[in-house]
Amino acid sequence: MATIRKHKRSRYWIANLTMPNGRRTTRSTRILVGAPTAEERRDRREQALEIAGKWERAGRTAKRTGLTPDQARAVLNDILRSAGADEIGSVTTRAFFKDWLAGKTNAGTHERYGHTAELFLNHINGLADRSMDKVTYKDILSFIQLRRDSGAAPKTIKVDVKTLNNPFNLARRLDHIKTNPVEQALALQPIDVESSVKGVFTPDQIASLVAAAQGDWLTCVLLGYYTAARLRDCANLTAGQIDWKQMIVLIQQRKTKKRAWVPVHPCLARHLERILEGKSPSDAVCPALAGRRTGGKTGLSREFAAIMRGAGIDQGLMPGKGRRRFSRLSFHSLRHSFNSHLANLGVDQETRQVMTGHGTVAANNDYTHLELPKLRAAVALLPDVYDASGPGRDGPASTAHSGPTPANHSPIPGGDRNP
Repeated sequence: MATIRKHKRSRYWIANLTMPNGRRTTRSTRILVGAPTAEERRDRREQALEIAGKWERAGRTAKRTGLTPDQARAVLNDILRSAGADEIGSVTTRAFFKDWLAGKTNAGTHERYGHTAELFLNHINGLADRSMDKVTYKDILSFIQLRRDSGAAPKTIKVDVKTLNNPFNLARRLDHIKTNPVEQALALQPIDVESSVKGVFTPDQIASLVAAAQGDWLTCVLLGYYTAARLRDCANLTAGQIDWKQMIVLIQQRKTKKRAWVPVHPCLARHLERILEGKSPSDAVCPALAGRRTGGKTGLSREFAAIMRGAGIDQGLMPGKGRRRFSRLSFHSLRHSFNSHLANLGVDQETRQVMTGHGTVAANNDYTHLELPKLRAAVALLPDVYDASGPGRDGPASTAHSGPTPANHSPIPGGDRNP
């Protein structure tokens, strides 16, 4: 039976315990012996005796049935609470995922990661409210199988698993878990992905798109073809990202976080010169499209599909790798067209990688004067697809702002422009 006693060399009550192997031992309860009043001294004595009894009972339980880590943690936390001390932390998967998602300030990223997190937490059910170390690689593998059974494409599943890998990796770095179950699952069963192949617009089709596009969509299509930028990057481009002194467009890629510098094609330059009259560096080049989502029923991708239909271009819908249908031609095909057309015109791969920003060559603002002529010469090979000197089709969405053009933001070197 557990008892307590005072020790002349300690300020705390000492517990006398019988260990599961029958051996007697002593442990400090960390409960002070002394107190200002007799009542407080009595309360502390009872508190110390209660702790000693819980220790001994936990030892007997461990010998008889064994204690799981969660049970052992519960016993210790009960003792710590009674002693007024901090409990041993036990982070649940649901709580950790919630904190992890709270750090995702980008609305699109938060929504995308949140969807995957919700699917996974619902899949593991009650396990979500237990310690993170309860999640094993088997739970990850069963989640992957669940996504396969739902008809999700391999690429979608790979993105889902990559999303889950982030919080579990963070939990490991914070020492909440010892191993990452996602890495273990992928080591056992890697996810093979065969991406659907996007089509390429012909020069005639691009000319048809330009003829069908109006307002900011005309600008966006020209940017997509002449800079190889993705739809969201084109829609959110600002006037300040255009360096008119060196005639270069800086594409800050939101998807890859990389930068790409692309010389301004003469056709694009003539169009931008007209629509950027009076705009400041912070103004959106395509204000009617900036800040909007690309996906969804009212997203930019749907609007571009309508422009394609107006131009008489078939999207080429076909079964994808999952349950969804896949459009062979989309706005992203302008990026492929930029790359493919330049390749057909004899531009080397390294030059194309610099401008598209998705190869092994790093693109930044430190290009030498020897490199820029090479890039300009490559872009200049692309055909003119729009006559900016003809009747304007910019529409209200892209009419020029009133006011003076900033002195440091002249759209053409030297500041010369047509009124």
